[in-house]
Amino acid sequence: MQWPNAVAERFFATIERELIDTRGWQTRDGLRHAVFDYIEGRYNLRRLHSSLNYCSPAGGESIHRNAAHQAA
Repeated sequence: MQWPNAVAERFFATIERELIDTRGWQTRDGLRHAVFDYIEGRYNLRRLHSSLNYCSPAGGESIHRNAAHQAA
């Protein structure tokens, strides 16, 4: 199955373009913190994804969780 791999490749290309390649990083720890902040503060909360019907990952997870709760 290639689709999950394509999603992962798209994610890494996006984070490289929008964060990693935008400046030089003096330490791995600084980059690690920046990546965490990017994923938790921007990517998961605000970035819309066509594979999630144009919801953010956090929004898609919330919809899925609510649907599962209602089905139970």
